[in-house]
Amino acid sequence: MKAFDPLLWHILDATADDWESIVQIEDHITRFLGRSSRFKIASTLKELLEQGLIEEMKNQTFTPDNLVNNPDEFWFAMTEEGRMIWDFGGSKNRCPAENQNLR
Repeated sequence: MKAFDPLLWHILDATADDWESIVQIEDHITRFLGRSSRFKIASTLKELLEQGLIEEMKNQTFTPDNLVNNPDEFWFAMTEEGRMIWDFGGSKNRCPAENQNLR
């Protein structure tokens, strides 16, 4: 995984404080990066899960297609390892206004 890939980082950011479905994650991505296909987000969620950076609430397995077709069935949160990458990539991926609020 590229630690500073904006899509990966913003998916982690969306899951930083609570369990989120792909619907909430997609809204976050659109707000900060612009529109992205739900399938691309689902594929990235699968990749993050396989890398141990997020977890699925019920420990269910899924395919990107299944996630796209059943968006409210799967909920995600970052793991401790995911949090380390999220923290490390924050200064590069947060928007300037967010960085100023951290000072």
